Amino acid sequence: MKSNIERIHLLDFIRGVAIIGMIVYHAAFNYTVFYNIDISFLDTVLCEIIRIMLALAFIIIAGISTKLSQRLILRGFTVVGAALIVSLVTFFLTPDLVIRFGILHFMGVAMLITALCKKVLVTIPRKIALPLFAALFFITKFLFPIRVDWEILFPFGLISSNFMSADYYPLIPWIFAFFFGTYLTEPLIKHQAPQWVYYFKSPIVNFLGRHSLLVYLIHQPILWALFWLSINIIS
Repeated sequence: MKSNIERIHLLDFIRGVAIIGMIVYHAAFNYTVFYNIDISFLDTVLCEIIRIMLALAFIIIAGISTKLSQRLILRGFTVVGAALIVSLVTFFLTPDLVIRFGILHFMGVAMLITALCKKVLVTIPRKIALPLFAALFFITKFLFPIRVDWEILFPFGLISSNFMSADYYPLIPWIFAFFFGTYLTEPLIKHQAPQWVYYFKSPIVNFLGRHSLLVYLIHQPILWALFWLSINIIS
């Protein structure tokens, strides 16, 4: 997240909290896989709400960061490349848990779409854009994904009956949350937010937030290795 303004530490902090929440969620999920013990909380409405809130925080901040990035297209392709690596690794190592269009896939594609649609997005006044994209997200969140007969439309939230992805964040509805974030950047750049927004931080949490892509890529292999060791060696 580079720009001509100072770093906005609260964004790194919130992103770091979201990453920690994701790691905890994945650790709990892995626990059910390795030990075949059902954690009932994972299937509750409360857990789903927490998951959605963490994803929203991560995606909205990514949207904010698009206008703070000087090389958005390059960053978009970098994230898409990382997402494809995740898909390949899960395809070969955990075919039952393959990730076809997870949050990294979404983030990379959303960055590229935003870069391509930049001239259109800037024509929408902020006062209209914020409620518009918020409404579109909440409406489509209840409607999507939609079942169709075609196999190749899953990035858009249109899935066939046999579609499976261990992590799934389709463009609809999540692109609207991403666009929503892009319209929150201007007041931050103009220092219209409270001063603590620019300085609030926790060293460890902010470190994870600053390196969220790397953390995402390595956390699952580390978790799987730890669980494998606990079963095959420590136990």
